[in-house]
Amino acid sequence: MATRKEVLFIAPFYNAFICGDLQTLQAVYPVKQSVRNWKVRALIPWRWLEQFFMIISRARKTQFIFIEFGGFWSLVPAYLGAILKIPVYIVLHGTDAASLPHYKYGSLRKQWIRKICGASYRKATCLLPVSESLIHTDNSYNEYDQLQGLKQFYPNLKTPIRVIPNGLDFSKWERDQDYVRNNYRFTAVFNDSQFLLKGGDLIEQLALEFPNCEFVVIGTDGPKNPEWRKGKVKYLGRLSQAELKAEFYQSSFHFQLSRFEGFGLSLCEAMLCGCVPIVSSVNILPEIVGNSGFVVEKAEVLSLKMQVKLALESLDLEKRRKEARFLIQDRYAADLRKQQLLKLLEEFS
Repeated sequence: MATRKEVLFIAPFYNAFICGDLQTLQAVYPVKQSVRNWKVRALIPWRWLEQFFMIISRARKTQFIFIEFGGFWSLVPAYLGAILKIPVYIVLHGTDAASLPHYKYGSLRKQWIRKICGASYRKATCLLPVSESLIHTDNSYNEYDQLQGLKQFYPNLKTPIRVIPNGLDFSKWERDQDYVRNNYRFTAVFNDSQFLLKGGDLIEQLALEFPNCEFVVIGTDGPKNPEWRKGKVKYLGRLSQAELKAEFYQSSFHFQLSRFEGFGLSLCEAMLCGCVPIVSSVNILPEIVGNSGFVVEKAEVLSLKMQVKLALESLDLEKRRKEARFLIQDRYAADLRKQQLLKLLEEFS
């Protein structure tokens, strides 16, 4: 009896959505994982050498190579896949299709990484961005770095592209106790390095305009620059999934004020918990929130203040909460991503 061919799964780290894709593949294929730390530049040549010998030695039993994010780790697999006729799929999540030097974000802002990603993308069998906006977008919300996406940086790219949105496990965000929602409470989620990218500076300034409201940021202990801290925003640091859910259910609104956003998982999670979204008009964010929330057109405090005022004065918040939950449940189910992903892999492989 012939041995089933395996899938080579390559990623620079593990997180929730990467683990979701891994579980999808493991349910159908034997999977060989190669997840390494690529942050130490001195080790990169050795990592490439390791990949070379791993792929060469397993070529006969590899059905396809599945890569999360474009980066240093995608170059050797993409080239060897093309040479050895092994299909290669690269999932694009955001930073690998962006260059925002003014906000210190995007893998492609560094020319050598842009070249490495470009070479990987050209050699791949198919690229799998998690939103249409990663192909091309014009983010006029920003003062700088407005034009983004694959077509902006690689206009002659011929590789097939298929958009497969991220998916969420709704059961993790079901109400499991009687939370009390504060009608004047706002949440946001970002880490230390994302303060400016995710609009932390705007939230700090906004908090001074609404002294009767509570502003809570999860994922960071606060801005590194003390000049950005105005004293009104509460920073909770990193929380467990259960703690994060509790914060969402106790809040009325959720900010996603990104200068660039590949998808917006924390936004979707907050919407599943009934938070009314207030988002920047970048990438896929307005599409995600639909009519359930409020869209800020410019990265300015005045524009944000206007939408927050409308949100606080809204008479249909309960309707918006239900709509927010429905939109995520209707469009972004984990099972839907699983079905679309497996169908595509069967088609191309």
